[in-house]
Amino acid sequence: MGPLTPWVQRLLIANVAVFFVQLTAPALADPLVFVPMLVFTHPWTIVTYMFLHGSFWHLFFNLLMLWFLGTMIEAVWGSARFTRYYLICGIGGGLLHALLQYNASVVGASGAIFGLYFAAAMLFPDQQMYIYFLIPVKIKYLVIGLTVMQLANGITGPSGVAYFAHLGGMLAGAFMFRSEIMRRLRF
Repeated sequence: MGPLTPWVQRLLIANVAVFFVQLTAPALADPLVFVPMLVFTHPWTIVTYMFLHGSFWHLFFNLLMLWFLGTMIEAVWGSARFTRYYLICGIGGGLLHALLQYNASVVGASGAIFGLYFAAAMLFPDQQMYIYFLIPVKIKYLVIGLTVMQLANGITGPSGVAYFAHLGGMLAGAFMFRSEIMRRLRF
């Protein structure tokens, strides 16, 4: 984890500002929630939902991972590529959620964050992260474990957590990596 990079800093500030609006003027935040069955009348929500959070802890852990992972990735890729990837992963998370849970609204940056997990595993596979700040694990193994957990929890049924949004963010990230590789290899 290095110094705060420009777009990670902007995303952190935007998420905290929107959470403040959620707490103080919820009526202003309600039109930003992604409700899949309303996407054609509220298309902006496929992006705005990423800046809303269901609780302080939801916000805290998403922003902690944005800080840890995002600074590493933005430092390597640069601001434009990082921001494009982050937003596409978040949109991908919303789309998979909509496909599999059409009646359930969703908020949070978790799809984008899970895309960052995927990017970190691809860019820094042997980098150590600490589970609960105690248990060291390589990012590549952490991401495999997170993927299995999200899939298992998503299949077992509703819980109030958008597991398929998490997986959608990872899938969007995987497609972006694949297209990047294909472009470089000229396929």
